[in-house]
Amino acid sequence: MWWTAPAYAELAAASTLLEAEAAAARAKAARQARRSAAAHAAAAKRRLQAALLQTQERQAEQERLAAFLEHAGVDAGMWPAFAHLVRTVSGKTVESGGQSPAHGNGLQAPPRGGGGVAPARRR
Repeated sequence: MWWTAPAYAELAAASTLLEAEAAAARAKAARQARRSAAAHAAAAKRRLQAALLQTQERQAEQERLAAFLEHAGVDAGMWPAFAHLVRTVSGKTVESGGQSPAHGNGLQAPPRGGGGVAPARRR
C-alpha cells in the first residue's frame, strides 16, 4: 500500500487547503456583515438625529410664532397645514422670523408725515 500513500497525502493537502479557503471566506463574510451592521446602525443614528433636529426646529418655530398666531387669531395646530398649503400653491418655502428685503428687513420705517397728502412743490 505504500504506492497509495502519496495520493492520500495529496488529498489531505487539498482538503486542508479547501478548509482554509472556506475559513477565510467565512471570516470575510463576517467582516462584511459587521461593516454592514455598523453602516446600518450609523444610518439609523443619523436618521434619529435628523428627526430630533426637525422636531426641535418645529418646536422653536411654534415658540417664535406663538405671539403672531395669537395676534392673528390663528390656531397653532392649523399653522402646519397653512404652511403646507402655501408651499404647495406657491412652490416657495414658508420662513418664519426671517428678514424680508421687500419690507425693510425688519427695520423700523421712518414716520411719514402729512396725513397721506403730499405738500405742493414750489418752483
